[in-house]
Formats: sequence, structure tokens, C-alpha cells
Amino acid sequence: MLSACASGPDPRPETADYIIEAILVPYCGRGGCHSSVARARDMSFDTIPRAIAALHTLQHGVPMVVPGDPAASRLFTVLSDSSKIMPPDVPLPQADIALIERWIAAGATGLQ
Repeated sequence: MLSACASGPDPRPETADYIIEAILVPYCGRGGCHSSVARARDMSFDTIPRAIAALHTLQHGVPMVVPGDPAASRLFTVLSDSSKIMPPDVPLPQADIALIERWIAAGATGLQ
């Protein structure tokens, strides 16, 4: 796995496969909140298929991902909200949040 802490442009791919496998499953799918056991907000990110399903849901009437529009995407707005540290125990690195923002802005490549 490539490090999110490298200096210079982020070489990691802006694709659903990478975002889900390298960021959402290991960070969000752990036991505390969005595992298949805890299912906070009725979402589970602990496996790739469950994470894909979660990204296709509405939360409070807002789509999790709106391709091309990070500001309209619940995934990005929740992750970038400084009052809601996600995950609470080990916050997602800013570089990962920025990668998710770029992925959504570029059309959420690979999320069908």
C-alpha cells in the first residue's frame, strides 16, 4: 500500500477500487462503527461488497456519493466536518480525505 504521507503529488489512484479497499474498509469497517455488527447509520464498510452497497445509499436524504460534486456527497461532507472526527478512535488522514474529494470531483471513477 502506498503511503498517504509522501510529499509531492499523491500517486495513489483516484478509483473506487482503491478508495474502498485501501481507505474505507480498513478505516471505516473496523468494529467500532460501520462493521457488519455495529452498522452505524445502517451502513457497513467491513467488506468490499458492503462498502460498495453503503456508497449507493442515501443518508438523511443525501446521496453518499454524487459523482462530480463532493459538496453534495455525504461521504465527503461527513469526513471533512471537523466536528465529526471519523473514525473517532483513529481519524482518517487528511491526505485520504483529499483523495476521496478528488475521486468524487473526478466523477467517482469505478463506482457503478
